[in-house]
Amino acid sequence: MKTKLIYCDGDSWTAGDMINPKLKHITDVNHADNSSYRLPKVWPSDLEKLTNIKVINNSRAGSSNDGIVRRVIDNISYLTEKNESKDLFVIIGFSSPERKDFYYRSLDKHRNWWETMYPNQLDQKFDYDPKLLNFYETYIKVFWNPEEYIRRYIEQILFLHYFLKGNNIKHKFFNAFYEEIPGEESPFQKAVSGIGLGMFSDMDVMDDLTSQHTIHKSTIQKFSKIYKDIFIEESFRNHIRKKINATEEEWNRINGGFLQDKVRKYFEKDGHHPNRESHKLWAKFVYENIEDLL
Repeated sequence: MKTKLIYCDGDSWTAGDMINPKLKHITDVNHADNSSYRLPKVWPSDLEKLTNIKVINNSRAGSSNDGIVRRVIDNISYLTEKNESKDLFVIIGFSSPERKDFYYRSLDKHRNWWETMYPNQLDQKFDYDPKLLNFYETYIKVFWNPEEYIRRYIEQILFLHYFLKGNNIKHKFFNAFYEEIPGEESPFQKAVSGIGLGMFSDMDVMDDLTSQHTIHKSTIQKFSKIYKDIFIEESFRNHIRKKINATEEEWNRINGGFLQDKVRKYFEKDGHHPNRESHKLWAKFVYENIEDLL
């Protein structure tokens, strides 16, 4: 059956991170007034042209995987209820597993929302509520660790895969940028390979029935298999690095903000987000990976 609708979700690498310079009244890239400027410049828009299939891009810059999973569940449930999911294809660009959402109840109790914590960005500010900064610092110091966020990431992938599969919805996932530095094996990459059980040393990897403080070896193996089946083989970031043939030294300079000319050509001025040229390249690569599935 031919796909009639494509749903995309993710963080700024799918939503875009550019603000219309003419809109002096906004500072938030996700502002509704900025959508008509931002959305045509990102890869889902190019994918729509390549496939000639309508694409919904519901991504939000700054999203955590927690937020991405929540949105996908809500929106796919809505589309299913409206009987619009029968010919649907879903593409999800996952963000950094370190990011985590907490439901925030404001001081005046009139502004409640999901607050995303960025533990790898130590300069995060909470001017609207000082008590959040205390919570943030405690969270990083006491609770933030690879065992938690990698385990949470594994659960999110498994849950979302089986949710979509249970609704008979075809889907493909990818990582936006989490393959950090070429040649450096992160805890995430070790988990994906199925051999990085040592990262769970504090939790005990079990071969038998397990308690809530452990992870089962079978869970990691199942995740590894699903990852290989449904993930696009390269992250968005690593695909661009290979396309421009950047050396490891040149690539590392992106993080320091010292961009070589050939690298600068494919990134926004901040050095961390793909620009228009990169989005075109990624759209083509995504299309090549899903063409036979549509």
